[in-house]
Amino acid sequence: MANIRSGSYHITSAALSGAGSVIGRDVDSSINPKKIYSLPFGADPPVWDLEALGNGRYRLSIDGAFVGERDGRLWGFLAAGEGEEWIITDRAHHGAYTIEKLDGTGWVSPAEQPYTQIEVRPLIAAPSDPPYFPAKELWKISPVLSV
Repeated sequence: MANIRSGSYHITSAALSGAGSVIGRDVDSSINPKKIYSLPFGADPPVWDLEALGNGRYRLSIDGAFVGERDGRLWGFLAAGEGEEWIITDRAHHGAYTIEKLDGTGWVSPAEQPYTQIEVRPLIAAPSDPPYFPAKELWKISPVLSV
C-alpha cells in the first residue's frame, strides 16, 4: 500500500525520461471521455488530484475528469461516478508506484511516443521477493509544491 495523502500531485512514467514521461489528458469542449496519454517533452505537468479512500485505495482526477478504464485504455470522465477506485502500491525497491484497479489490472505506458494513450492491462511481475515490475508499469507520484 501507498501512504499518499489526499492532495495535488504530478504523475510521470518511470519508464520514460523526457518525451512521454508526463501524463495528461485531452482537453476539448465536449462531454465525451478524455484520453489519458503521455505528453511531449517540455510539456508542463498537469495537476492530478488524489483522494485517499483508505486501505491503499484512491480516486484520481485530472482537470476535473475522474479517471477510469474502458476497453483496456485509461480515460477521464467528466460525469461524476464514472471514474474508478485505484490501488496505489509503493514499490520502494523501484522508487515508484504501481496503479491498479481492484481486479488487478493496472496502468501501463505502451510506448515512448507522445500522445500515446495509457493502457490498463494485467501487470507482469517477476516472481521475486519483492516482486520486480517492468519500468513501463511503474509511476512516479510527486506532490505539487506550492511556491
